[in-house]
Amino acid sequence: MHFFRSLKYRIAVTIFILEAILLSVVLWHTQTLAYEQTKSEIETQDHVILDLLSQASSHALEEPDSNYLAPFIEQASSSDNVQHISLVTTDSNVVASSDPGLIGSYLKPQEATHNTYWRERSIQKNGNDLGNLYVLFSSERLLNSYEDRITQGIYIALIGMLIIAVIGIIMGHLLTQRLEKIIEQTSSYTHGEGIKHINDKGNDELSVLAKSLNLMIDKINHSMREMEHLAYHDPLTGLANRRNYDSRLTHALDSAKSKGHTHCLMLLDIDHFKNVNDTCGHDAGDQLLVEIAQNLTGALRVRDTLVRLGGDEFALLIERAETDDMKVLAEKLRKIVHEYRLEFDDRHLSVSVSIGVVMITEDSYSIQQIMKAADDACYLAKKNGRNTVFCRDWEKDGSHLTQKQLRINI
Repeated sequence: MHFFRSLKYRIAVTIFILEAILLSVVLWHTQTLAYEQTKSEIETQDHVILDLLSQASSHALEEPDSNYLAPFIEQASSSDNVQHISLVTTDSNVVASSDPGLIGSYLKPQEATHNTYWRERSIQKNGNDLGNLYVLFSSERLLNSYEDRITQGIYIALIGMLIIAVIGIIMGHLLTQRLEKIIEQTSSYTHGEGIKHINDKGNDELSVLAKSLNLMIDKINHSMREMEHLAYHDPLTGLANRRNYDSRLTHALDSAKSKGHTHCLMLLDIDHFKNVNDTCGHDAGDQLLVEIAQNLTGALRVRDTLVRLGGDEFALLIERAETDDMKVLAEKLRKIVHEYRLEFDDRHLSVSVSIGVVMITEDSYSIQQIMKAADDACYLAKKNGRNTVFCRDWEKDGSHLTQKQLRINI
């Protein structure tokens, strides 16, 4: 059962069982002592009654005078503990009794029941036996007293066990609360959720454990953020990578087909980038890519997605684009790259960029078709002399801004 799998309930049950055993032993011991004490007290009371009756019985047997003993018998019989009193001579004649009908008869004492018991006292004077005093006592007072104490002890034990059980549950909850938090956090981590800090207040062992785990959580969260960033961003330039690009492009095509939105995809290829690597080394090439990426990003909106596809190739996805605006933007980006100068080891290097543009509309067939069209446009831009923007759609629609007008030779 799940109940017994919980550590806090195991702690509570263990404490409860141990306390139950301890209380049972204590209860048995105290009740035994109480029974013996009550029994001793009752025996003392019995002997007091016998002593008083014995003194009066001695005078009654000497006379013999039953009337002398009658008040004592009447007083003793008024107690609920005394069931019967008889004073008998040595020849078994009853001279006094709590039952007047027995006086003068031969006494044959009745057998005691489980609720009664006989006590006998021999009446003597000057060493001579005068007779015997018989008193039948009730054992109910002993049983009632014992039962009352047993009941009281059980109630106290049950209340004590209930209190201990509640304390055990509270202790178990306090001990396992942060452990449960740790389990919850690790479980959320396995389901791909972030890990939050655990309460580490205090100086006990669990607090020390929580503090250590919080340090580990910080490192894990930092590593997860880095991994997530690397999964969707280029490690060199910090731009979105191909995985991010594919996702955004898919979303753009869906938007175009379902809502009729128009988007724009530009493919940018740095001209003569290989010459920079061959002349100045890969460090210079990396610096050039980083600085060009920063310059291009500064000319874009926050919602535009600039992607490094790899090497010297970039892609730019403009969502909710207007064709005329894209012509202006493409020319602006071309100028940014063309006017850029790389300063490296006292050298001043310049490059250009070839840009292929394709519009994404509800008539676009697929992601593959869009990417191929952009790649073809970029290829034609390079073929036509580089440092050029090319979009086949702009020529087809009779636009006044043609590929030839957009071209600036180096």
